[in-house]
This record gives sequence, C-alpha cells and structure tokens, in this order.
Amino acid sequence: MNLIISDEVLEAAELSERDLRIELALALYTRGNLSLGKAAEVAEVSVAELMQQMGDREIPLNYDAADLEHDLRTLRKLEAR
Repeated sequence: MNLIISDEVLEAAELSERDLRIELALALYTRGNLSLGKAAEVAEVSVAELMQQMGDREIPLNYDAADLEHDLRTLRKLEAR
C-alpha cells in the first residue's frame, strides 16, 4: 500500500517526510498496534534510531513482565548451548 501525502500537508504540519514517518510509527507503537521492529520499518530508520526518538520524546518501551520472562527463557536456552 502506498500513502500519498501532499507537500502542502507536510508544510502545514511543519514536518518533513522523514519526520512524518517517525511520528506515525511512534503513534502506532505507543498505541500497541506495532512492535518496535515494525515501527522502525514504517519510520524507515533503525531500531536504535527509533529508540533514540522515543527517548527524546520520553516514550516508554512497551515491555512488560511477560516480555521479561520470555527474554529470560531465551537467555537460559542460549546459556545451555
């Protein structure tokens, strides 16, 4: 799918195309519609860059106890190798 936004709209919003992509990606991530990786794809930036943008805006990571448990299980499996 392609989304076309006119230059006039970008100018009215005072955003570059890059900034609009980042804003959209962060909005969808914050709402829980996208993972961090998918949001970075929408923004067309690296995950690290998107995390930097999140930090600049004081947007917390969507990371809960279930995510932590999943990561711990993964680490334990890697240690067992």
